[in-house]
Amino acid sequence: IKARADIALVSQFKPEKVRSGMQDIFRPDPQEAEQLKRSYVTQCVHSAEVLSAADILILITGAGFSADSGLAVYGDVAKVQAYQNRGLEYHDICQPEWLDRDPGLFYGFWGQCFNDYRENQPHEGYHIISRLRDDKNKREVALKMRSLVEAEQEANLATLSSGADDAAEMEPYCCEGRAGAFFCFTSNVDAHSFDVFEACEIRECHGNVELWQCRDWNCGGSQRIWRAPIDHRFFVNTDTMRAPEDAGPDFSVSPKDVETSENKTFGERTSARVGHTFGSDRLEPLKFMIGSHRDSAWYCGEHSKNYPKCTNCGSNARPAILMFGDFDWKDNEPQLMRWIAWKTSLFRLCCEMSSSETTAPLRVCILEIGCGLNVSTCRSQSEDIVKEVRKAGGEAKLVRINADFPLPDDDSISDDVISVMARGLKALKEIEKHYRSRK
Repeated sequence: IKARADIALVSQFKPEKVRSGMQDIFRPDPQEAEQLKRSYVTQCVHSAEVLSAADILILITGAGFSADSGLAVYGDVAKVQAYQNRGLEYHDICQPEWLDRDPGLFYGFWGQCFNDYRENQPHEGYHIISRLRDDKNKREVALKMRSLVEAEQEANLATLSSGADDAAEMEPYCCEGRAGAFFCFTSNVDAHSFDVFEACEIRECHGNVELWQCRDWNCGGSQRIWRAPIDHRFFVNTDTMRAPEDAGPDFSVSPKDVETSENKTFGERTSARVGHTFGSDRLEPLKFMIGSHRDSAWYCGEHSKNYPKCTNCGSNARPAILMFGDFDWKDNEPQLMRWIAWKTSLFRLCCEMSSSETTAPLRVCILEIGCGLNVSTCRSQSEDIVKEVRKAGGEAKLVRINADFPLPDDDSISDDVISVMARGLKALKEIEKHYRSRK
């Protein structure tokens, strides 16, 4: 019930109010911006020092992180002529009501997003972070974290009526192992984290486009959420941004936009938007989203190749993504519980180490990249973790990499925030250079 109430609050969010006011409040003034640009290298060096000293690394990412993969950010995703002709922006389109009002528009948008994400390769920044993760997981702290997480998860399983069997039935993909000294928390729905990070160390707070559900939250099917097949693509007319229910005998996937030519840099292109992306071909899609006993749940009906259906009630299915005005989203509950168990274990370890006379306080680095203010879930998560770690007796530093809003939102933690005013991939390359030089 509480989760549904939280969803209701998010669903009532009005981004146009943020655009008109809050962004101006948190944007650096011209003098601050100039100072941040001049101190860019210094801040990257400081970030490398913090990362090197940290026992725990938490990665928190928003749309700005995906932008370096050639994908669209919040403000640009719906900037195509078909939507402009109808006076529609992203906030208007990203609504579950279109599934009933206009399925062609609904599957046109989400189907093309699905295709875009499937086709584009996660950028090098993911691999930079995976190397940082591997460094942290070599330390003894990682073993302690896994032990605490195991105990926490076993305690949680004991509260389920069917124990492990009940939990396994809820899993839309296989997940083995436990997170150690690293976790990734993201609001991005592209599922690109699964190309690089382990399933046990990923939390997607808004879901992802690879997982689907019945349009009706109350549908009692055993497959609460299920995976899309790895070879599936939607047919979308990118001129009209509509998806026909039956693609017919000439079914084919929409071609990748010609703007992906490698001789252009981001500054020379128009902004990425749905159906018009700039990334290279995806090499190992969903490498760590392994297997599923639910692939058979993907069903498009007898007369449709393009509109997935719920196998329980036959209704149109939708991506398991939290949209605006959305009261039917089904979260990936096992993934949520892994994140909660890991955070609980983190704070417990902070308490244990702070009360010991023989160990130093646990040092936590939150690396936040590309998290804006349109939906500030990730920024709030970052700053809340800083406060909770400090409260539990640990030490926390937030490295906030953001080309537009690098400053802290809460002044009470300003001493623990390193503001890097840059795009994610550029900053990560600079930070890694200084990080490696310290080794």
